[in-house]
Amino acid sequence: MKKKFLVLVLIFMTVCAFANEMIETQKGNFIYGVNVTEFDLEKPIWSDIKSDFKGDTDIYLVEFNYQGEVQRKVLFGGAGEECIVKLLEDKDGYIYLIGTAWEETFGSGDFAKLKSHGNRDCFIAKLDSELKTVKVVNFGTKDYDFAEDFILTDKGFCVVGRTFYSDNTEVAFIRLFDKDLNTQAQTEFKGSFNKPGDAMATSFASVCLSDTGNYVCCGAASTESESDATIGILVEFDKNLEIVRKASIKEGPLSFTLHKVMTNEDGYLVAGNATPYETPVGFFTAFTKNFDFINRLTYTPTSPSQGEYFVYCSFQNILKTTPIVVVGFAGEYKGNGDYEDDFFHHFYIPYDKELKIKNAVKLPKNTFATVNTKNNTLMSVVEGKDKFTLVETKL
Repeated sequence: MKKKFLVLVLIFMTVCAFANEMIETQKGNFIYGVNVTEFDLEKPIWSDIKSDFKGDTDIYLVEFNYQGEVQRKVLFGGAGEECIVKLLEDKDGYIYLIGTAWEETFGSGDFAKLKSHGNRDCFIAKLDSELKTVKVVNFGTKDYDFAEDFILTDKGFCVVGRTFYSDNTEVAFIRLFDKDLNTQAQTEFKGSFNKPGDAMATSFASVCLSDTGNYVCCGAASTESESDATIGILVEFDKNLEIVRKASIKEGPLSFTLHKVMTNEDGYLVAGNATPYETPVGFFTAFTKNFDFINRLTYTPTSPSQGEYFVYCSFQNILKTTPIVVVGFAGEYKGNGDYEDDFFHHFYIPYDKELKIKNAVKLPKNTFATVNTKNNTLMSVVEGKDKFTLVETKL
């Protein structure tokens, strides 16, 4: 149970503490989104939004030009708690924000015209190029719904996530929307790949389009037995949301959590973390288009304490596929809920064609989001004492 508790703590950290987002727009600016709680407002960096704060947690959007100069700032939220998951821009320059919010949020602020479906809903907000709200829709069950990823499609959007039901089961969902944010189709997925429906918890964390226009999702599933490990899962749905194929990653007592899936010329790349001992390590794998494994790789940074503390590591995103660039975070766990802050850092790793690591490069301290730019560099948002700055890193 100790191991599972630590794994759950780290997964929680991943979902909540590292949910910041940044995109590069068509006009060459950068939009950064971050969750701000009422406790954050005492810090100098948040002083300019203190008087405009709307609820327990708001979403703060900051637009920079390429020189790092702030173009505009926007607070988005309602009376309760909201959480940003992802930002996207369509070909017409509209910005889409997806996230989740507690029920008390709906009916207030930017959600004034909406009613909640349950305890926690997912939402999609459409913003114009000046980050002004055009439309907001929410969706979910009567229980707890969490969006984890969404992508643009030819017809609209595809959203994946998870629903936590009151009977303590958790199922993954995939949902399709048209361009006006109306639901077109949806389905749930639950299974540990041992037999249908025997998973206690199943979730989707990421989705991408196959070369035939199908939806390929990655995530994790845990079985009913606490002694069983969590398995990484990959599921492909056709355009009618029927399952085409699926694959799982399971090796003895190891636990796998998959965070990101992307298409490449050979099939799919997947990043996440594996837990071989007490703490997670970075995990990266490649699949063919038929979901056959090509390679599986793990990564753990060298411990500055020379093994005195547990080193934890997780790959969070794939920024490039040719060549491959993976980003993640790492730190040291001292035990008893105590983490070594001095060692905590974000990093990126470029892989060569044989999926061998060239080198691991630390990103600036207090990096909170990173994006690969059109100029083939990494642009990171770094939090200072009283302002955010953009830092460019050459690959």
